[in-house]
Amino acid sequence: MAKEQIVTQTDSLIEFDPITGLQEFLQAIRLNWDYKFTISGLDHQPKYKSEMTLRSGVTGKDFTIKSRTGSPSKKSATRHIASIVLKAIIIINSELGVEANKPYENNSELIQFSKFLLTHMLTIQLRNADILRWHKLGILGSNLLAQGKLNEFKLWAIAIGNIIQNENVANALSFYSLIPMVPEQEQIEYKSDITTIGRFLESLSPEAENTDIRLSYEFDRIVKMSKIYKLLSQKWGTVKLKEMVEDFALLRRGRFPEIIIKTNTPDITVSEKEGIHQTILLEILGFVESLNLKSEENVVTISFNFNAQKSELIIIFELGKPIASIEKIEKQLETDILWKYLQREANVINLYLDDSEIRVTNKVFSTDNSFASQALNSFKMTNMLSRSENQTTSQLLHDLKNQLIAYQVSLDTAATDRTSILRAKFEASQHLDNAIAIYHSLEAVSDSMATPTMESIDIERFIRLYISDKLTKLPTNIRLDMPKTTGSSIIHTSKSFLYSIFENLIKNAVEAMPNGGEIRIDWIYDNSVDLLMIDISDTGSGLSPETLNKIKSRRIVDSSKRKGSGIGILSVQSMVERLGGTWSISSILGKGTQWNITIPSMAQQDSAISQNGDELFNDFSSGEMEME
Repeated sequence: MAKEQIVTQTDSLIEFDPITGLQEFLQAIRLNWDYKFTISGLDHQPKYKSEMTLRSGVTGKDFTIKSRTGSPSKKSATRHIASIVLKAIIIINSELGVEANKPYENNSELIQFSKFLLTHMLTIQLRNADILRWHKLGILGSNLLAQGKLNEFKLWAIAIGNIIQNENVANALSFYSLIPMVPEQEQIEYKSDITTIGRFLESLSPEAENTDIRLSYEFDRIVKMSKIYKLLSQKWGTVKLKEMVEDFALLRRGRFPEIIIKTNTPDITVSEKEGIHQTILLEILGFVESLNLKSEENVVTISFNFNAQKSELIIIFELGKPIASIEKIEKQLETDILWKYLQREANVINLYLDDSEIRVTNKVFSTDNSFASQALNSFKMTNMLSRSENQTTSQLLHDLKNQLIAYQVSLDTAATDRTSILRAKFEASQHLDNAIAIYHSLEAVSDSMATPTMESIDIERFIRLYISDKLTKLPTNIRLDMPKTTGSSIIHTSKSFLYSIFENLIKNAVEAMPNGGEIRIDWIYDNSVDLLMIDISDTGSGLSPETLNKIKSRRIVDSSKRKGSGIGILSVQSMVERLGGTWSISSILGKGTQWNITIPSMAQQDSAISQNGDELFNDFSSGEMEME
């Protein structure tokens, strides 16, 4: 069995308990470990030196790390070596190659430890629960991605690629493709916007004084959010810049402001979310158009420059007619949520405006076979979970916009007699009711996209209390069979998500049995893999093959219920996957439907590590590292 050793010297200890923190990291990446001690000094004043051996079951290699500093007790020696190892793991997982930490690259011992650790991690076959845990702990640079620090991640990934020689990276690329795409703060921002829409709808009434809602701030917000979610639902892929520009010129033909594309467009292929650069072009031209520069002399000439060394694409808009008020367009850009999204998504680093020219500079990621390029592209390949939710949200916002337009058109209908006026108000009221129903569907999708709050749950007690409550509310012709499983099992997951999953599936089962039937719930908790398995079945009408395929491909199912949206099933799928679980569905038309769900128990310490992450990453002072 291959073995390597590393000796380090540092007196700096992290504030967070390094033994607990290290244990969580090692368990997450499935490394075995043991401590050893040597004693020196006088009998009444012994000095303990510690060493730690890490053992990889997947590569068959060991790595031993020794402390050169003596400690007064075994406990403090254990804490000392744990601190050293934990700091080294944190550096390897997020700091190597980043500009402020380049001295690490010259530390050959740390590089050797990096090879051992990365080879082990890149060999592991990851499960859904592993992906959630690794992301929470910031493993393999995922903390940089979560903070939107794509440039820092690229620098880190280049350094890692040099260490591993860009080999055996398939598992890591799979990991990057499945971790959350949108930073949590953006989810909160958009959720707040959806709440604002609800308050706006509540303020509307056909009886109130008629002001055109299409000119309101809230209506503009709905239109822009629909575009944002449409972009969020797009695939990430490679685009030939010349072809994209040619397609854009064709789409703009005959529209104001008229555009001319210079023939010097760089012949490059970039990695982007589908439509992101075209949307930048449309947004800037939209701002120009909003200034009422529609005269024939206002021809906008667009050109592109590419700085290969800096990986920067510069888009230049030369205005045929000078802008009278630069401040107005600057103010529009500052408050426009679509432009803010484009800045983040397209990594816009500079926007220059004067009275005759606008320049947009953004970082682009060219495509090659390096680990850094592949990792970024894999991260940008939004998983089906996020794409499906975002596509649904975009469609709902689009439908909401249409209902509000119809509401306004009804109110604007010329009517002079009392009957016509009442009819117009009735039609407007119907469109407003439809808009409110769509808003409630938006709320449901938004809730399922939220970050779950984890807590410890006695699953047997949770299910027993849920069924006891549900039995009092079910129709008398529906029988609910109690689970066979007994005994207490503790799972660490989200109680609110779990409740919503049960509630949606039981509700669907009841609706599938208007003439009565049986609902059966079975569950078992496998302690060996910390996995909860739930089966929920009914004896209802079953699903057609077409509907079943829609569910499996995460498309919205047409609801059989009056005013139903079909969002409930999508929410169940989303919540299960956000808990790190899996789902499957089987159904026979005329006989019934069965859902099989698995949910892993997430260790309580995960949240503690996540909350104290900044202390771990900011408190390192590198010590001298030598080979023994």
